[in-house]
Amino acid sequence: MRRLLCLCACLIPLAACGERTPAADAPPDEPVASADVFAGLPVLPGSRFAGGSANAAEAIADVPVSADSVARFYRRVLDERSWDIRGDATAPDGQVTLHARSPEGRPIWILIRPVPGGRAQVSLIATAADTTASGR
Repeated sequence: MRRLLCLCACLIPLAACGERTPAADAPPDEPVASADVFAGLPVLPGSRFAGGSANAAEAIADVPVSADSVARFYRRVLDERSWDIRGDATAPDGQVTLHARSPEGRPIWILIRPVPGGRAQVSLIATAADTTASGR
């Protein structure tokens, strides 16, 4: 419980992502992801940028709490922030997949994988806010 409270207290936006330099073999006009994709999202402390584009990106965190605890945490945080949880599935191996939309309609996917030692790996896949969409 103490670790979960610490995890809750440390919930901060992913600020250390910064822009990534495109790979040498990538087309020169290929957009790269930035921390802007994660702005305002419940990204866990210590998350690292795992790839993406200017419109979508993934951040990964390894956390010292169980996958069940992380899933409960995200369900509570999303509910408190009035996000609509549209998908919530637990696989036989304990992996939890959450799909939610912000009140503004911005989607995120959260994949929580149990790892040995009672730990979990969390992948947060986010898209940039769509300012051109009408009527949701």
